[in-house]
Amino acid sequence: MTLHHSFDHRNIVQSRERIIASACELLADDLRSIEPLHYVQLFQNNDEEAMFKHIDALVEKHFPGGKIMFSYTGECRVDWLQIPVAAIDLELVANNVFAFFRLFFANGEALVELHHISFTDMCSDPEENSRLLQEELFQISA
Repeated sequence: MTLHHSFDHRNIVQSRERIIASACELLADDLRSIEPLHYVQLFQNNDEEAMFKHIDALVEKHFPGGKIMFSYTGECRVDWLQIPVAAIDLELVANNVFAFFRLFFANGEALVELHHISFTDMCSDPEENSRLLQEELFQISA
């Protein structure tokens, strides 16, 4: 007889997004110091080498060793009636986890949209995999 764990996939994804967002809060604070107009120019013109290097340096400052990398893509939404929202795409390449995600930052809040995650030694328990993600992020940001 095989037992299957009953879990809500959305809750697992949301839990992992919160874990990553929590690890990226200080990075998001630094990224918010860049004017939204610079992000608009960066992602529309795609030729702002100095901006790419600046974002790279901020990511490296918070996650030394290249375990989290800027993917050189993202977006910025500027609307007359709302606070601008910028986002950058990042990759987590750690010992046991690979993830591709978008970090959104606006108005003092960091949010993550997880696009892909995989584990080298995947456990059958999704909660255990989330714990592994949290441990990896703690190690690389410490």
